[in-house]
Amino acid sequence: MSVSFVCYLADLFVYGAPSTNEGVSAFQQNYIQMANPQIQTSSLRPESCERSTFSTGAVVVTFYPGPDIDENLAKIASQIEQIVVVDNGSPVDDIERLQKILGRIPKGRLIENGSNLGIAAALNIGAREIISLGCNTILYFDQDSRVDNNLVECLQQHLIKGGSRVGLVAAKYRDGLTGKPCIPEGGRQRDQFYFIERIITSGTMMRSETYEQVGPFREDFFIDAVDHEYNSRIVRCGYTLGMTENTLMEHSIGNTGIVQVGEKEVRTSNHSALRRYYMLRNGMTLTMEMLRYSPSLACTYGRHVLYNQIHAMRYEKKSRKKFVVAYFYAIMHAAVGKLGPASESLLCQLTE
Repeated sequence: MSVSFVCYLADLFVYGAPSTNEGVSAFQQNYIQMANPQIQTSSLRPESCERSTFSTGAVVVTFYPGPDIDENLAKIASQIEQIVVVDNGSPVDDIERLQKILGRIPKGRLIENGSNLGIAAALNIGAREIISLGCNTILYFDQDSRVDNNLVECLQQHLIKGGSRVGLVAAKYRDGLTGKPCIPEGGRQRDQFYFIERIITSGTMMRSETYEQVGPFREDFFIDAVDHEYNSRIVRCGYTLGMTENTLMEHSIGNTGIVQVGEKEVRTSNHSALRRYYMLRNGMTLTMEMLRYSPSLACTYGRHVLYNQIHAMRYEKKSRKKFVVAYFYAIMHAAVGKLGPASESLLCQLTE
């Protein structure tokens, strides 16, 4: 039984489940014991945790970075001990710009992948570098996340507050389009702390030892579902996920927009046809994997995947022809288990 398959199942199993008075959902407790009997759920309760000395390093993944990257990196660097930028194949002009920016940051360094290895590989490369530099906590960011001045301190405090049971703590973020705080579905607040089942990777902090125990991000997914798979694997290892009460970051998912449908405003992410390929392929892959363990969960998740794609086809102003091509190949590749990056021929067909 693949650990990552079980991990994702755990994530879906706890999604939306009622929480206990300890901040850990009852389904989480039951599933952890069912899947890994040697883990006692009593160990998930908060333990006394004295303030320790944090040495935090940030991993920032870049790919054709925008004009705000200078300000974003400077603000992150001012709050931490080390910053590692992992570039996934940006053009020479962008590389030179990153080199100049990091040249002004004594604790900054750039790792050039030379090509797009995917978000998971870039995160793993950065995390290993941060650990090799002696940092005991790792912070992850997308290139366009805009952080507040107290983000790192607040995340560290919440990591301490949650105790040893918290494997990952996330910054609550403002939507880049609306400016409103985003609380993940299923999040439950307790003692100025949100307990959540899934969260985006950007703005999250974890202990280095937790990364080494849970393992690397899943690279064959390349880009989509990488964060949620990792969230679920953390839960599988007996940890919980937490999020700050205060909003500490601004972030947008996709090319966010609003479509007016009558009197109703419909939110769209406006992802490219290529991203839709990855979303459907990985979503179907996960659905088929879940069929081995729980047909009901597979049905629930499959409906979620299908809804997202229908929503995109209906409301997003993209080439429907390219979407149809993306969906065709996504279904074919999911059926035969073909993962990893899209082929050059498929890239040519889906590139806009």
